[in-house]
Parts: sequence; structure tokens; C-alpha cells
Amino acid sequence: MARLQKKHSSKEKNKKKEISDSAVVTNEKQSVKTVSSAVKNLSSSSKKGNSIKNSTPNPSGKKNIFTQGIEFLQEVQSELKKVTWPTKKQTISTTLVVIVLVAIVSIFLGLFDFGFSQLIHAVLA
Repeated sequence: MARLQKKHSSKEKNKKKEISDSAVVTNEKQSVKTVSSAVKNLSSSSKKGNSIKNSTPNPSGKKNIFTQGIEFLQEVQSELKKVTWPTKKQTISTTLVVIVLVAIVSIFLGLFDFGFSQLIHAVLA
């Protein structure tokens, strides 16, 4: 009888675990919905904020080439403000790393090329 009670209690634990797992999944789905709606709101508000002020659209609905050019340059300027530019020290150090690695790889490939060419000459001669 004690064995039956233990099995019964383990079944109850499994049911409780399933219920808690389903609650977690439901909460995660709600969080995903909340985040996705926030992203949609941000993207729609940013699209509204990028429009050119005091511009009159053509009756055909197409923007003229100058308006498109100005809009493009304004977007480029706003994106360049967001860039984190490296310092002079960072630029020099990363450039040196690239030069050293290129030298190492070129020496490595040169040695293999020389070795294989000597091997080919030995086999053919």
C-alpha cells in the first residue's frame, strides 16, 4: 500500500510540474508578444520621424530625385552619428595585428609552396 501511495505522489508531482511548465511557456509567449509589439511601435514611430518636413508630394505619389537625395543624405548623417569610431591607438594596434598575421600566413604558404615544388622536381627528375 505504501508503494502505491509513493507512485501516486510521484504522478501528482509530474502533473504539478507539467502545470508549472505550461505556465512558464504561457508567460514566455506573453513576453514575446509584448516585446514584438514594442518593436513594432518603435519601428513605426521611427519611420514617421524620418520624413522630410515641408515637402509637398507629387500628385503621382513619386518623390522627385532631389527630395530622395536630400532624404538619403539626412539618413546617412543620422547613421554616422550612431557610429562608435575607434581611437588612433586602437586603429594602429589592429593594423599591426593584421600586418603580422598576413606576414605569418605568407611565410607559411611560401614554405609549403617551396617544399612541394622541390618534391615535384625530385619526383620528375
